[in-house]
Amino acid sequence: MRFKFDRKKSEKLRKDPRRRIGFDEVQEIWNHYHYVDCRSDDPEQFRAIGWVYTVAFILLYMKSGKTRVVNIIIL
Repeated sequence: MRFKFDRKKSEKLRKDPRRRIGFDEVQEIWNHYHYVDCRSDDPEQFRAIGWVYTVAFILLYMKSGKTRVVNIIIL
């Protein structure tokens, strides 16, 4: 799945010592087994839980025309 994201926020997340990964890299989650559910209804947000490299992540995203990533959380 391709998605749009804020490049500045992606760089900020990559530099954050708690996350160390940007939205570019986290797209890898779609290439492996992952679980998706609806996180909230208003606005409609989804949560994908899966692996990127050797780390488990939660990827929060919205579908509105094009899919847009909201945040990345490391488990």
